[in-house]
Amino acid sequence: NNYSNLAYRVLSFVQKRFDNKVPYCNELTATDNELLLKCVTTLTKVGAFIEATEFRHAIEAVMTLVQDANRYMQHEEPWTVFKKDTERAGTVLNVLIQVLASLSVLTEPFMPFQAKRLRDMLQIQGDNLLWQMPVLEPGHELGPISMLFLRLEPSVVSDEEQRLHAQVTE
Repeated sequence: NNYSNLAYRVLSFVQKRFDNKVPYCNELTATDNELLLKCVTTLTKVGAFIEATEFRHAIEAVMTLVQDANRYMQHEEPWTVFKKDTERAGTVLNVLIQVLASLSVLTEPFMPFQAKRLRDMLQIQGDNLLWQMPVLEPGHELGPISMLFLRLEPSVVSDEEQRLHAQVTE
């Protein structure tokens, strides 16, 4: 849910405030650089975990990057900064879009359909991506946005549980 919310919040803000294009990245702060470096180190860690068939650790590393990106967004508050400093808000959102681009690669082995959906929203072309951080240039036009995951109502979950239980007992 954090992953889907992050993507939706970032992309909908860019759609509304930056004409659905990757904003320009101005001077990076230490915090900006730290998050971008985490994308690169997470790609390395996750790749090593996958090679060692330590899939749980790989997923945990990906979700840690999602948490770090959410904390960064909460700390930087681009929705507030935008009112006073559009350039800084654009830089924050550019950093977050680069994180989303990395997440589209990192989640491919575990959630290929959601990774593809995110790549479509980011307009990253091709299905044969390398295991590296894609970089989206300023001015790159983004695609239509949607939630990566649909929220299931409790009644739907209950119905599915009953259906699966009936199949198991047959």
